[in-house]
Amino acid sequence: MINVEVYKDSLVDERKNKNGGLYYLQTVWAHLVNQDGSQKAHPVEVKVILPKDQVQKPIVYMEGRYQLSPTAIGVNQYGSFEFKFPQLIACK
Repeated sequence: MINVEVYKDSLVDERKNKNGGLYYLQTVWAHLVNQDGSQKAHPVEVKVILPKDQVQKPIVYMEGRYQLSPTAIGVNQYGSFEFKFPQLIACK
Protein backbone atom coordinates (compact mmCIF):
# COMPACT_ATOMS: atom_id res chain seq x y z
CA MET A 1 0.00 0.00 0.00
CA ILE A 2 1.26 3.50 -0.79
CA ASN A 3 1.04 5.87 2.17
CA VAL A 4 0.33 9.54 1.52
CA GLU A 5 0.40 12.61 3.75
CA VAL A 6 -1.53 15.84 3.29
CA TYR A 7 -0.17 18.84 5.17
CA LYS A 8 -2.22 21.84 6.29
CA ASP A 9 -0.52 24.12 3.75
CA SER A 10 -1.13 21.70 0.85
CA LEU A 11 -1.71 23.64 -2.37
CA VAL A 12 -4.84 23.28 -4.50
CA ASP A 13 -4.38 24.39 -8.09
CA GLU A 14 -7.20 25.04 -10.59
CA ARG A 15 -6.55 23.96 -14.19
CA LYS A 16 -8.49 23.85 -17.46
CA ASN A 17 -8.73 20.74 -19.61
CA LYS A 18 -8.60 20.87 -23.43
CA ASN A 19 -12.40 21.35 -23.56
CA GLY A 20 -12.30 24.33 -21.18
CA GLY A 21 -13.63 22.41 -18.17
CA LEU A 22 -12.05 22.89 -14.77
CA TYR A 23 -10.23 20.32 -12.69
CA TYR A 24 -8.26 20.68 -9.49
CA LEU A 25 -4.90 19.33 -8.33
CA GLN A 26 -3.79 19.05 -4.72
CA THR A 27 -0.17 18.67 -3.66
CA VAL A 28 0.41 15.68 -1.37
CA TRP A 29 3.49 13.72 -0.26
CA ALA A 30 3.80 9.99 -1.05
CA HIS A 31 6.02 7.58 0.90
CA LEU A 32 7.50 5.37 -1.81
CA VAL A 33 9.83 2.39 -1.63
CA ASN A 34 13.12 1.43 -3.28
CA GLN A 35 13.57 -1.58 -5.59
CA ASP A 36 14.49 -3.73 -2.56
CA GLY A 37 11.24 -2.80 -0.76
CA SER A 38 12.85 -0.48 1.80
CA GLN A 39 11.18 2.87 2.34
CA LYS A 40 12.78 5.87 0.65
CA ALA A 41 14.37 8.36 3.05
CA HIS A 42 12.00 11.20 2.15
CA PRO A 43 8.44 11.46 0.82
CA VAL A 44 7.94 12.56 -2.79
CA GLU A 45 5.76 15.53 -3.73
CA VAL A 46 2.87 14.41 -5.93
CA LYS A 47 -0.16 16.16 -7.41
CA VAL A 48 -3.47 14.30 -7.33
CA ILE A 49 -6.65 15.17 -9.19
CA LEU A 50 -9.41 15.99 -6.72
CA PRO A 51 -12.82 14.35 -6.88
CA LYS A 52 -15.85 16.64 -7.23
CA ASP A 53 -19.12 16.79 -5.32
CA GLN A 54 -22.63 16.90 -6.87
CA VAL A 55 -22.29 20.61 -7.74
CA GLN A 56 -18.84 20.09 -9.32
CA LYS A 57 -16.89 21.70 -6.43
CA PRO A 58 -13.58 20.00 -5.59
CA ILE A 59 -13.46 17.79 -2.50
CA VAL A 60 -10.17 18.83 -0.89
CA TYR A 61 -8.28 16.27 1.18
CA MET A 62 -7.91 17.53 4.75
CA GLU A 63 -4.62 17.39 6.63
CA GLY A 64 -3.79 13.84 7.63
CA ARG A 65 -2.52 10.42 6.61
CA TYR A 66 -4.03 8.53 3.69
CA GLN A 67 -3.44 5.46 1.57
CA LEU A 68 -3.80 5.19 -2.18
CA SER A 69 -7.04 3.36 -2.91
CA PRO A 70 -6.70 -0.08 -4.56
CA THR A 71 -9.17 1.21 -7.18
CA ALA A 72 -6.37 3.52 -8.45
CA ILE A 73 -4.80 0.56 -10.25
CA GLY A 74 -6.61 -1.45 -12.90
CA VAL A 75 -6.00 -3.69 -15.88
CA ASN A 76 -6.31 -2.39 -19.44
CA GLN A 77 -7.61 -4.19 -22.54
CA TYR A 78 -4.13 -5.66 -23.14
CA GLY A 79 -3.96 -7.31 -19.71
CA SER A 80 -1.40 -4.81 -18.35
CA PHE A 81 -1.62 -2.77 -15.17
CA GLU A 82 -2.59 0.87 -15.59
CA PHE A 83 -2.95 3.81 -13.23
CA LYS A 84 -6.52 5.09 -12.91
CA PHE A 85 -8.10 7.91 -10.86
CA PRO A 86 -5.88 8.34 -7.75
CA GLN A 87 -8.43 8.34 -4.92
CA LEU A 88 -7.06 8.58 -1.37
CA ILE A 89 -8.50 6.77 1.66
CA ALA A 90 -8.06 8.27 5.15
CA CYS A 91 -6.06 6.10 7.57
CA LYS A 92 -7.75 5.19 10.83
